[in-house]
Amino acid sequence: MYDRILRMLEETERRVDKQCVPMGKLAWSILEASINCRDSVKPVIRISESCAPLEQEAYIFFEYAYLFTHLAMRDAIGALPMSLLGEVQQYVTTLVSKVAVGMYFEHWSSERKEAINKQFVEKLNEREAEFSEVLRTAENELHVLDNFISVAAQVTNLCQQDDNWEHMKQPMLATMLVEWKKAGFTDHLANIFAAH
Repeated sequence: MYDRILRMLEETERRVDKQCVPMGKLAWSILEASINCRDSVKPVIRISESCAPLEQEAYIFFEYAYLFTHLAMRDAIGALPMSLLGEVQQYVTTLVSKVAVGMYFEHWSSERKEAINKQFVEKLNEREAEFSEVLRTAENELHVLDNFISVAAQVTNLCQQDDNWEHMKQPMLATMLVEWKKAGFTDHLANIFAAH
């Protein structure tokens, strides 16, 4: 009896790993692209008078996380059946939000972390709606560039560099494009589909 239960547990663990590991890799690719984009602007962040430097950096990171989560989920719509899409979206969104908040606010109380996590998810949904609206109104694939420009403008503002928009725009757009391609969302989604 014990051996049978142990085999069942091992089989369940293998199935869970087979299904969750590819979703975790997709989430990690979103986080890694966001980290790399954030790091590219760190040298030009001017200290804000309205929030602490760590929070300012967190909000910059969050903007990139919103964008890359949107791009991954946009690709998921075409790559995954609807029956799997909701599960992937829930898993990835939960993992990205928990890690993003934990990166900056781990030292906060549980209540404060939960509140900022809730705000992250709400803002993610707001930004998703904004990004999707650009998609609906765009006539071609240039909508991605419009979303990149929107994020670049927001990040420039968060860096307190509005006066340097023209100087900052092109390097930020180039970095976002490189990180988007490097993230390999399509490959991760193919692995998720194959695992199910």
